[in-house]
Amino acid sequence: MTRRKDSFLDRSAGELLDLFAAGRNTPGAGSAAALIGALAGSLIQAVARYTLKAQGPMRERAETLLKEAGERYERLRAAVDEDAAAFDDFWKNRTDEALRRATDLPMAVAVDCLALAEMGIELYDQGFRNARGEASAAALSAVAGGEAALHAARLNVGFAGAAGASSWAPASRSEIGLLAGRLRVLREQIQSRIGGEPA
Repeated sequence: MTRRKDSFLDRSAGELLDLFAAGRNTPGAGSAAALIGALAGSLIQAVARYTLKAQGPMRERAETLLKEAGERYERLRAAVDEDAAAFDDFWKNRTDEALRRATDLPMAVAVDCLALAEMGIELYDQGFRNARGEASAAALSAVAGGEAALHAARLNVGFAGAAGASSWAPASRSEIGLLAGRLRVLREQIQSRIGGEPA
């Protein structure tokens, strides 16, 4: 995957945090959610690699998880920039097409985060035991990223009524609700494993 030359992720961690703190429209909530998801994807890959090295019964599955987590990680990395660009486009042009893209992107982030959270739980349960800290951090981060992305999408789709548009908005609202429900279930599953109480 080719990365943009002017990517937010080409900056140091400190510079990127300062950009989020600057109080501009972008990078904003959607980009932050994608970044959180990408971090979760990094941790999933680490746990999958530890599991592969351990040569246990989970080896073949760990190879599959490593590949899938890597693909989702790459998409989430790209989404940090893509979400900012989509929101900038909507803010400047206020078209229905731009609004839909600014809604669809965080929803896609949420889908990737949800899948990563499921992988984190699986690796927590069956992966390399000494990497359970990383697996739980990945799963919790992925859920947080997914929930944040869905909230950004929910706010964006709210503009659809104000814009007098949008035939796609009811289906998007429905999908947001379904994804949010699945993420709530995953959060409870993670918390039950690490000794926390369900929210």
